[in-house]
Formats: sequence, structure tokens, C-alpha cells
Amino acid sequence: MINSRFPASHDSLNMGAKKNFNVIEALDKLFDGSEGIECPAIYRGQSYWIQFETAQIVDKVKEYFRLMPTARPAAFYLIGTMIHEDFNCSFLEKERNFSALKYFKLHDAIEQIYSHIFELLQTASNRSDTIDILKWGINLCFDLIHFNQRRMNVAKPSLQAETFKHTESGARLLQFLEKVFIFMLQTYPDESFYTLVIFSDTNRPVEERQFEWLMIFFL
Repeated sequence: MINSRFPASHDSLNMGAKKNFNVIEALDKLFDGSEGIECPAIYRGQSYWIQFETAQIVDKVKEYFRLMPTARPAAFYLIGTMIHEDFNCSFLEKERNFSALKYFKLHDAIEQIYSHIFELLQTASNRSDTIDILKWGINLCFDLIHFNQRRMNVAKPSLQAETFKHTESGARLLQFLEKVFIFMLQTYPDESFYTLVIFSDTNRPVEERQFEWLMIFFL
């Protein structure tokens, strides 16, 4: 889990397409790692994904999964950065009258990616893949909460989690994870509960626990 502090956002946003923008070249750089993506940079105003069309992002993710199944962890990291950017943009919409039209293509792409991942779960994934996807999603929830703590204006982890559940991006991620968890219950019941238990933080004071809201949601 990322432990860095929530970075202050800048007033100026790098949201526009660059001159002589080459879609294929730009996407390739993001996916092959030659243009590194850092989550803190997203919250400082750097954009990576919103300049692309929905189909361009979705097709690239599908291609990545199809051609390089062993590199799925890298793909999930990239998808996580898309969700961070979408989450940040949704807050900017409220904070700075930032137009939702500027990121609706990314918003739609994430919806389609969730559907594609779930389809892969049902048709082309094994036990280990399913567990990894649930772990990835839960860790992503925690990271999204961490990076947006100041915006939530609540101190207790349980209240932060509750606020997260009522954001559009957070709710969509949790809905996706609920589908994954139900699939695990039906297919790998023992592993489904074990995967949740490994996130237990019962050694911490009750008011500081982040695990209980997760258990309540899934169970």
C-alpha cells in the first residue's frame, strides 16, 4: 500500500492534448513503462489518460491482457492509475467547477474495463488470478482513501471509508469488487473469506481500523 502523504494539488492542470499528439505512440509509452506514471503526480495536476478516446484505452487494455497475460500485474497498476485520475477529476468537478465532459471518456473506459476483467474472471482465469484481482481492488480502495483524506474532511478511517463509498468512482469500484467477491464465493468459497481476513487490522484500536467497513460491505 502507498504510504506517501496526500500531495497538494496545483491550480493549473495539464489536461489538454499535446501538439502533434500521436495516440498510438502515447499509449505505447504508458503501457511499456517508458513514460512512468506516479499516483502523486495525478493529484498535483498531471493527467495521463483523459486525452484518449474510450475505445483507444479499452482496446489497449484488452490487447495487453491477450498478448501478455503474465504481465497482468503491470496492467492492473495502469488501470489503478486510470481510476485515481477519474477519482481526482470527479473531485475537481465539485471543487473547481471542472467540467465532467473533460473526463467522461475515461469514466466510460473504466466501466468497460471492469466488465472486461469480470468476463475474464468467468472465462479465462484461475483461482490465483481471482484472488489477485480481489486483493488489487481492496488495496486500490485503501490507496484512493489515503490520497483523498484531506478532501473527505473526516478523521476516522470508518468515516473516510463511508465517504469513499458515496463517491461515484468509489461506489463503482466497490460494486465491481462485490461482483468479484460473489463470484469467488460461488467458485472458491474458502479463498474468498481468507482473502478478506488477510486485510484484518484487529491489532489497531477500534477507532483506527479500516478493515471493519470492508467486512461489513462484503458480508
